Amino acid sequence: MRQRSAEPLKIALSYALFGGLWILLSDRILLWMVRDPETLTRLQSFKGYAFVVITAVLLHALTRRSLARIRQAEAQAWQAQKMEALGRLAATVAHDMNNALGAMNGLAQVVQEELGPQHPQQANLDAISAAGSRGRDLVRQLTAFTRHQGAQTAVLALDESLRAQEPLLRRLVRPEVRLDLILPPACPSVLMDPVQLEQVLMNLVSNASDAIQGAGAVILSVAQEGRWALISVRDTGQGMDEATQRRIFEPFFTTKAEGTGLGLATVYGIVHQTGGRVSVHSRVGEGTTFDVRLPRLA
Repeated sequence: MRQRSAEPLKIALSYALFGGLWILLSDRILLWMVRDPETLTRLQSFKGYAFVVITAVLLHALTRRSLARIRQAEAQAWQAQKMEALGRLAATVAHDMNNALGAMNGLAQVVQEELGPQHPQQANLDAISAAGSRGRDLVRQLTAFTRHQGAQTAVLALDESLRAQEPLLRRLVRPEVRLDLILPPACPSVLMDPVQLEQVLMNLVSNASDAIQGAGAVILSVAQEGRWALISVRDTGQGMDEATQRRIFEPFFTTKAEGTGLGLATVYGIVHQTGGRVSVHSRVGEGTTFDVRLPRLA
């Protein structure tokens, strides 16, 4: 709303500045350029028309740019509100699911122990337990997405953290996909929960690997960008269209046949809770890059 109220003022000030410069300089420029009195008189008669045309063009350009900024700000605010509402819904669902799954998993374990391993219903009980485990993982992702408090933050040197997680991350990519880790000589540090950083990296690297058909590469790099520590995960996959990119961080939205749609939503929630930003850049046929910007520690 502040940006909306400031834009008309910027346009008015730009118009006033241009008008003042025109009044002060137009006659002087004409006198300097034209020596013939008759030609000078004719040009001065057209000066007002020129002012109107130039002013209209200037105001049109400023208005278009201002409207674009306003629309962008409103879209970002709407996205933030939508994610907040979805986060609250996910928290409620996670709480109810956790209670139901706790009872289901506990009863399944009791029945398995009572019937014994040779009972003909053990296969069905194993399937129930497996479904309960998948549900438990889903609840864990929902909890990570909606968690706003309780993070155990610590000062993390990103080069040390990424090297420590590299073996785990390599197991997430398929054998035909190469994982490259690029770290600068002076790697930035951040204040963050190490478990949450691990969740962010695991989701991004796993998604990058899944986006590649056949052989390819996932490039995980770190850089310093002003006050941000920039973590980039780039893949050589098929890329995404603009419609998919606009929804990629929405909870339960997925392009995978068996995906939950919570991986990138979890990344979005964790990064924004840390005070950072996450963005995606992709073109069909040219791969995808996820940029995570975290507040850098001096």
